[in-house]
Amino acid sequence: MIVDGHNVLYALRGVFVEHWVDGRPRSEAREALATRLSAAFDRPGAAVRLYFDGSEASTERRSDTLEVIYSGGVGEGRADQAILDDIKRESRAGILDPLGLVTSDLKLARLAERRGVTIIAPEDVLPWLSAAAATEEGIPP
Repeated sequence: MIVDGHNVLYALRGVFVEHWVDGRPRSEAREALATRLSAAFDRPGAAVRLYFDGSEASTERRSDTLEVIYSGGVGEGRADQAILDDIKRESRAGILDPLGLVTSDLKLARLAERRGVTIIAPEDVLPWLSAAAATEEGIPP
């Protein structure tokens, strides 16, 4: 699964707003999303790549199932382009099945769907993120 990080943070603002600074999701919000995704999809066979814009390109493995990727570069849509490049690479290698993209960005979704990617609304992953947060706080799911 590929996750359009900032898009998800904006789409699920109510969930992550306590980690925002000056009306925008900052590093604490990104960390909260990464932590919840790692916990929610900590199971054999799961693979999650979480993308964010970032001035320096980097990839960090956070767990057996989660990679956090910063796009690098300057300008708008850097993470979107990195996501599309990733999808194109997997498409050429024939390893898209099954691949889901969590985003509410219509343009990105349309381009990914053309490559056979299943689009997942951020609200559709909310139950897993909520269960992960409850488990972290010691509340049974």
